[in-house]
Amino acid sequence: MQNVIQNAVKNRRKYLGLALVFGVFASAGVGCNASRESICGEFPAVAGEISGVQAQIAAVAPKSGRRIASVSTANAEALADQREAWLEWGEKALKRTQWAKDTLENDKRGRKAVPALNDAGLSLVSFHGFVEQGKWKKANAELDRVETSLGKARKLACDVEPAPAGRSPASASAAKSGKAKKAKKSKKAKN
Repeated sequence: MQNVIQNAVKNRRKYLGLALVFGVFASAGVGCNASRESICGEFPAVAGEISGVQAQIAAVAPKSGRRIASVSTANAEALADQREAWLEWGEKALKRTQWAKDTLENDKRGRKAVPALNDAGLSLVSFHGFVEQGKWKKANAELDRVETSLGKARKLACDVEPAPAGRSPASASAAKSGKAKKAKKSKKAKN
């Protein structure tokens, strides 16, 4: 009887270990599926979401001036519901920005976009704080910064064409300076 229990414990540990190893490799494989192309497809979607959130904030944010108490109470209730949605959106956008940054760090061409994605992430954190505090103008300004940073990151990671092969920047500038010297010599010869 004791042997049966020992065998069951040994097999349980073996299968538990195999399940753990499988889980580690499966989760590592999920993170590796992202590519620069998939990230480049995300940028326009996020820009559209930013515009939508900015429009919502502009529509719901209280205007300066005198207000009637009953209207501002109803507006406050709608604002509380919207605030939670904006906070959740900001958190998801920050996660997507971090995912893009992690993926692009290992890409030769995409690596240049990492500082812009860092700026976008910091602006998203600020946006989250301003929404919690109810500072709508500052929250919209942070969304503008996020949009600018993501546009810069998209340009660096997606739209930049690689340098032509066969010529290094030094040889290209040497060829230009050689042409300029020949042009100066020909002008002196004419005078």
